[in-house]
Amino acid sequence: MYGAQQSRLPAGVTAQLRTDGDSDYVFLLNFSGAVARVELDQNGYVDVESDEIVTGQVDNTKKAAAHTFGVLYIRF
Repeated sequence: MYGAQQSRLPAGVTAQLRTDGDSDYVFLLNFSGAVARVELDQNGYVDVESDEIVTGQVDNTKKAAAHTFGVLYIRF
């Protein structure tokens, strides 16, 4: 288990791990209707949509209109 899956997730947030055989991917899904923050572990993560490095605390404020529901799709 990686990243957010080892962290305490806020109510309404889930973490799903998937692989394509070469890379592993974590999908952070926020169903809470509110901004949610998740602390990542020390693995190196990349936002799949923006190709930016993702570290530390992440939230869904950049991923969804009205800053409520959102998905963060990262690989490592």
